Amino acid sequence: MRNLALKNPVNATPVPTILEYVGMRSLQPEESQKIRDYLYKHAGILMTDQKKNLIENRLRKRLGKFGFETFDQYYNYLIAHDAELQNFLDALTTNETYFYREEKHWDFFRDVLLKELKNRKADDKSEFSVWSAASSTGEELYTAAIELKEYLGNRDSRRWRLFGSDINATVVAAAESGVFNEYALHETKQQILDKYFREDNSHRFEKRWEIDEEVKSLCRFELHNLCDELSQRSFDVIFCRNVFIYFDKATKEKIVKNLVSKIKPGGYLIFSHTESTSTRHPDLEPIQPSVFRKR
Repeated sequence: MRNLALKNPVNATPVPTILEYVGMRSLQPEESQKIRDYLYKHAGILMTDQKKNLIENRLRKRLGKFGFETFDQYYNYLIAHDAELQNFLDALTTNETYFYREEKHWDFFRDVLLKELKNRKADDKSEFSVWSAASSTGEELYTAAIELKEYLGNRDSRRWRLFGSDINATVVAAAESGVFNEYALHETKQQILDKYFREDNSHRFEKRWEIDEEVKSLCRFELHNLCDELSQRSFDVIFCRNVFIYFDKATKEKIVKNLVSKIKPGGYLIFSHTESTSTRHPDLEPIQPSVFRKR
């Protein structure tokens, strides 16, 4: 169980066959520029020209679906058909995550947030809410749900609100399924694996595990673009990790503003240890590296 090398997401897009590439021309610089501009316009994701090969490889499946020979043909179809936008975003957004990623954040979650929650007065009936703002296939939000159950059992679970969102429809669907491959669980302790997962033998070529149905029922996932305001009430803690590397400074500032507007006073915003928002917000004060509290 611990020799885990698989890094493919659960619902990875199938690799196109060679027949789908027949007659397909390579991505030209001017086509690449138009596609990158369109991605930035609709998702705030900034790709440099060095990503040309990545764009070409990931969009070939879409060209093959429609029988297009050039990326210009696909681009013209894309801008004329709103329904294709989600497929376009799904193809170009990267999603890699796993349970208990960046363990120091989960130490903080237990030692500070869950301790505060456990010490609330008995007559305090307010909810405790978590938003995984770039939830990918759900590992981050499900980790929070598992930690809540580990620390508090089922106490007040009806007042927990656990919400995950992502711009990629494919990974949102994977998160809702609650089924994970070995790589997703490679940092999960055996006692947690035994307690909250069951082996799913329905997949012939790969071992997978399904999360406990009670944990799954605590979590809700939706499509959401971080550049847009979220139509939900505020949260006690927001995780927004390993996503800011895709944005320029202006987009980061816009997203941080949107996130801060959804944090309760005294609540927390957690970024990845490996990235900097390169922005500051007057309502945020640093607590420890990559962890901020709303004043």
